[in-house]
Amino acid sequence: MKKEDVLRDYYDMCNGTFKCIERRRCSGCKKLASLSSQHLFGVPPTTPASQLKPVHLKNIVQDLYRRARNNQKLLQDNKLLLHRWYEQRLLLGSLCVDATRRGISVLTVVEADDGTTCILHVFNAIQPSSRQEELRKMFPKGIKVVITRPSIGCLHPSVTPVVLYVQSPGNLDFVGVATSPPEKLVAMPPQELRKEGNALFAQGSYLVAIQYYSDCVAASLGRKDGGEEMKLEAVLAISNRAEAWLKLGMYEKAIADSNRAIGMDAFHAKSFYRKGRALMAIQEHVEARVSLKSAAKYSSDGDAKKEILEALAKCKVFLQQSQKGVYDVGDYVSSGCNAEHAPKCSDYVGPVEVRLTRDGRGRGLFVTKKVRLGELLLVSNNISFASCVKEEAGAAESELLVGALKACRSSQKIIHQLYAIDDAASVPSMKIFRPNLGYEGAMPPEEAPPLDVARIQGAVKAAYFPWTMLGQSECSKSRVWGLPAFVNHSCLPNVSKLEVGKATMFHAARDLHAGDELLISYVDPYAPWSTERRKALVEDWGFECHCRRCCLERSNKELLRDLLPLDDSLKYDSIEKCTQLLASVEERLGRVAGMSKDDKDLIRVTLFDFYGPLSVSGKKSADASGGHEALKLITPDRLFRLLHSTAPGHPKTLVFMSYLARFRESPSDVCHFLMDEFTAAYGSQCACLAWKVLQSYFEAALENFMEVGGLVEYRVCKCWFAEDKGFRVECLM
Repeated sequence: MKKEDVLRDYYDMCNGTFKCIERRRCSGCKKLASLSSQHLFGVPPTTPASQLKPVHLKNIVQDLYRRARNNQKLLQDNKLLLHRWYEQRLLLGSLCVDATRRGISVLTVVEADDGTTCILHVFNAIQPSSRQEELRKMFPKGIKVVITRPSIGCLHPSVTPVVLYVQSPGNLDFVGVATSPPEKLVAMPPQELRKEGNALFAQGSYLVAIQYYSDCVAASLGRKDGGEEMKLEAVLAISNRAEAWLKLGMYEKAIADSNRAIGMDAFHAKSFYRKGRALMAIQEHVEARVSLKSAAKYSSDGDAKKEILEALAKCKVFLQQSQKGVYDVGDYVSSGCNAEHAPKCSDYVGPVEVRLTRDGRGRGLFVTKKVRLGELLLVSNNISFASCVKEEAGAAESELLVGALKACRSSQKIIHQLYAIDDAASVPSMKIFRPNLGYEGAMPPEEAPPLDVARIQGAVKAAYFPWTMLGQSECSKSRVWGLPAFVNHSCLPNVSKLEVGKATMFHAARDLHAGDELLISYVDPYAPWSTERRKALVEDWGFECHCRRCCLERSNKELLRDLLPLDDSLKYDSIEKCTQLLASVEERLGRVAGMSKDDKDLIRVTLFDFYGPLSVSGKKSADASGGHEALKLITPDRLFRLLHSTAPGHPKTLVFMSYLARFRESPSDVCHFLMDEFTAAYGSQCACLAWKVLQSYFEAALENFMEVGGLVEYRVCKCWFAEDKGFRVECLM
């Protein structure tokens, strides 16, 4: 049978077997499910890669068949899964068919030098959005590969194929190109090897190009009579290999090759340029600027020097961002947060640090000094990102894991951050989260500790932040952050987050004192407690919130249960009906002994959809109040304060405030509320920009209030930030 047919049969078997696994029909499939789960979530490696010993593919396949012969009865009864994990071994082979995919796994066939073949199943390998062309470039046919810590297994050798399993692409190290005859590459001169690598690079086949560059280096430096010409050839190949690593996002390998080329030619401008770009990618802007300055100094090519100077200018911006927290997001905010206008941002760590919480909840992020409303506290680029419809939210976690594993291959710094997040018992050093730590002197990539997929999976679960866009409840975006993963939840948040491309900015949404914990709301802070907020926190996040607001609502759950039907029964068909129902609410609140004014406002905030229309309907609401004095006290100014004290900086808060302000006779008398709320959401910006943005909110509010036949019809308005169209408003009846 052809190798391609074997792979196709295994793919079909996977589809049938995994359906059987889901139904748990047989013990063999149960064991295979356990094996798959083991590889999906990882097995902690204990032996460094440098200490692994080689094993021949033929030997481990023969060992599997020997075990099969000794256990025929158990195999026939589906009571045994043949499996063995070679934790301290590595084997060499070459990929001999075009790879295919199953979910986030990659399937291909590996062939040893003696002709022994076996299916290779790579877990956690590829994003669901990746195309087949990209897949084949990542796992190219004909490339030699070292497979570390493989498992081998099957249900029955006479029925199902023997398969090698690895946890992630991190278990694969590509080391050359398989050619026929094998002597072909050896006979090629170094210049031809480099040119072949350049041709493959131009096609986007970066991994194969890297192998040709490596062969060129070996051939150049291996010639005893090479002299300076061969040394120059090696420098060009090493530097080109650094560019290929850059394209693959493997920045530390790019830095290592750039350093090697510079060590051989201290004036090689391209190597300094590539090193500078790689250092920028891992947030080492101080050292990147030094490298880029050297590249500009030694470059004699006009066009190349122009690119270098552009990169140097970008580096200076990143350096200012990362050191001083100065970001220019004016165009982005004024465009309605349109993704096309989002600037690229460096990470920034302001006056914050990780500490243990006082109430024993674990770790949290705290401010180290007094900060004012709107002050920038933290900027973080996501480690991994996923976008999916709500029905497929479970797949987002797998996609995030694949992205996190890819990020780990780019920089050891990401590994240390994720390990710190996973280790819930310790308080990590802030150094691993700060940019500009200094890369020189870091551990070489080949000496890095083995990647523990289990710990990365644990970190992804802990740092996983789903974000449902307002107005698009069926769609969500999910991110894995580094330092922001330590920000805990409260239904009375004091921090806002602003998405700017791949980065997220965290601003102080209130005045904070040294030692205050930073808190965001993981759920909609305006949702009812019992039916939405509490349910979402328990089901999606696995904990009960004990903030002041939740404790108040929990202690008054009977009252809230009585008020809840009002939300479904009110149809916004008349001010009179709205008034009567809210008068009933005020009467019940008035009968609650010992409840403060502020506590009553926290109960009212989830009913803003009713208080809002009543407060903006002017004289009509007063006439319709029928002598309900309590309702007359619920003024727009009071609602302004209530909204800002509940969820400052939240997108809904500014929308609701705009409703109220738009229908004031003089909106300017509440401008301080609006400016404070704008600052909470977007940080400190110029007044002109603030009023431009607020004007768009006013216009949206006008479109969503209509006076018809003497009645005010209130239509719930929700805003969100859509990447393709910027700020949008939708009316939902």
